[in-house]
Order: sequence, then structure tokens, then C-alpha cells
Amino acid sequence: MYHVDEVKKGVGETRVTGWLYENGKSVSRCRYEENGKRFALRGYGKSSADLVKFYGEDAAKCRFEFLIPRANPKGYLVFKYKSGGSTVIPLVSRSESQNQITARTHQFFNGRYFGRFELVEGLKVKMVILSTGAPDDPNALLIKKKQFRFEPNSNILCLSSGLRADWRIDDLNIFFTLNDKTVICLFDVGKSGRKDSQAFKIEDDFFSWLESRDESLTLVEIGSRARSGNTFRDRIPGRHQFVGVDLMEGTNVDVVADAHSLSLQIEHNSIDAVFGVSVFEHLAMPWKVAIELNTIMRMGARGMFVTHQAWPLHDDPFDFWRYSKDSWHAIFNRSSGFKIIEAAIGDRAQIFAELQTQDTFFPSDCFCYLVSSVLIEKTSDTELSWDVPLDEIYQGEYPE
Repeated sequence: MYHVDEVKKGVGETRVTGWLYENGKSVSRCRYEENGKRFALRGYGKSSADLVKFYGEDAAKCRFEFLIPRANPKGYLVFKYKSGGSTVIPLVSRSESQNQITARTHQFFNGRYFGRFELVEGLKVKMVILSTGAPDDPNALLIKKKQFRFEPNSNILCLSSGLRADWRIDDLNIFFTLNDKTVICLFDVGKSGRKDSQAFKIEDDFFSWLESRDESLTLVEIGSRARSGNTFRDRIPGRHQFVGVDLMEGTNVDVVADAHSLSLQIEHNSIDAVFGVSVFEHLAMPWKVAIELNTIMRMGARGMFVTHQAWPLHDDPFDFWRYSKDSWHAIFNRSSGFKIIEAAIGDRAQIFAELQTQDTFFPSDCFCYLVSSVLIEKTSDTELSWDVPLDEIYQGEYPE
């Protein structure tokens, strides 16, 4: 985990500040690298008491302040660990890299990596390096020119390579060396590509709205239990009051409640904002939850929810629904007391049947979308009700 706080350009040099923390790993040395040229750096290990409350005492000295000998750096920072391996932090913007090379496919499948990259006209690639750290890491894989190919009559470069057993796709960095020795780096390819999707921008817009509000707000997260260790608390300004709600007790849970009966445990007309990520597919009666939300939210309060338009079955038997962009209007509407500010789908994918028939042989231009998001505002109270007991719906216990 890392964050670059500031990149301040000066005359012939650039000051870079931020922090990096990897659980159980100790940084041994740092460098700046650009087009094969390397510069050793000092300045890692500064006090970071603000990180201790999130990551523990091991994060007490994780800040850095580097002076880069470049007025306009287009390379990356490399942090080498005593135990081996490294973390790379790019200083060039993703848009600058994508102006030359754009990822079209980025996948791990059956122990191999598959990538398709669109190159600008005239770009000549000499070799490609795959690495979960720096290009000189011992586990890096070199793909020479004769090992990759181009799609016919196109600028799409295709890569296919074996994988290291411990690689995770989110950690993969891709280094393209051109014939003129320029190195173009793509970092965090999958997640970076997602940021261009309006479905993910809705989430960012919601948290930006929270940041813009000077007054103290009370907000509720539905499905707040930190099952995977991840929470959204660090995206919420400290002046706001956070209430984590979940069906089960656990880390990041303040109130144990079923979303279908929120109004029994949360004061009516008391909440300024509500959000939930990967929750709405697990709600047996989402229209009833909309009524409950209307009851606890103040007039003008906002809500943001991220779920799926397509996703594998999970957490069965509590996996109920999938949502298109337009389906949100069936839940949040004038009758339920809401208006939709924006709804979107994103994270394009394809479906392949294990045993295909003509009916399930989907063309290459036939897509589904893994993410569906909505941003809403309460505009009125509602007189709707849906008095169906949950024990008539639930078939089994919610998985831990």
C-alpha cells in the first residue's frame, strides 16, 4: 500500500513525498528509474504516526521525501525489500502512458497471462517485461520480440506468457522497451482501467461529496463488516460520524441489523448519507430496503450503492439479484421517495458457456458488465410498505 502526497517540480529537480507500507516487509534501499537510468535515493523511513492507527506500530516510519534529479520525471520509484522483491510507484500519469499504449485485455487464465495492447501508430516494441515489482526483480519474466505477435492489420500487440505461482494480477507491472530504449510502464492495469468507468466514478463522486461538506454528517454503511479486511473508513473525513451496519457482528460493525428492518434500530430522519458496496445483490427484497432507507434518511440525504450486473454465484443462499443500469429506477423512484442522480454500469466482461449451443454461443461483441452503480437523493417521504416476513424468504443462514 502506498500514497503519493505531493509531486512538487522545481528547477532541474522534483520533490516527491508520500508513504509506503507493506505488512511484514522492511525497505532496504530506494531508487528512481527512467528509461533504464537509475538514481539511488535517500529519504525513506520518516515518522508516520498517522498510519499507526490503521496499520499498527510497524507502520511508524513509512513516510518518504525524495529529491528526484528531473524537472519533469516520467519514470518510477523502486522500493527494494530486505526479504526480496520490490514495490514500484509510478510518477508518470496513467494518461501519459495510455496515450501510447492502451490495455485492451489483461487476464490470468489457467496458469498463463494473456494481454492485448493497442499501440499508437509507429511505436516499435523491442521487448516486454512482466514483474510484480521492478523489471530487475528475480521473478520478472522477459518476453522478447519473437515471442509476441500482432493481430492482423492492426496495432494490437498480443502477449501470452507463463506465470509465477505466487503472482497476483493486481500486482502485475508491464514494462515495454522500445527500439530507441524508451521504457513505457503500465502499472495496476486492471484497476487503473476501471477508473475510467462511470460506474466507478459514481463511487468517487459520492466520497468527494462527503469531503466537500463542511458540516458534520451522520452516515451509514450497509454491509460494513470487514470480511476481507477492507473498509471505507479511511475515505470518510473525521468530522463525520460513521455507523457501520451489518447482519452479523464483526470488525467495522457498530450496529447489528438486517437492512430490511433498519428503522427498528436507527432513528427516523436522522441519517445524512448511506452507502453500500457489493451488498444489494444480497438483499432479498431491495424494494423493502428502499422503504427503510427512506425512513431513516433526512430530506436531501444521499445514497450510493455499488453491486453487479453480472457476477458468479456467491454467498449462496443469500445471492438474490443482479442489476442493470435501468433496474435502479424500479427501486428508487418518486413513489419510494427518491430521485436518481446517476446510474451506470461498467467493468466489461464476456460470458462463455462450458457446453456451448447455438443459443449460448455469444458473439465477441456481446458483453455483460460486472459493476452496476447508483447515486440517489431522498426527495420525499413515502407511504409505501412491504410487510412480508423475512423468515418466509430466507432459506438457510448467511455465510460468515
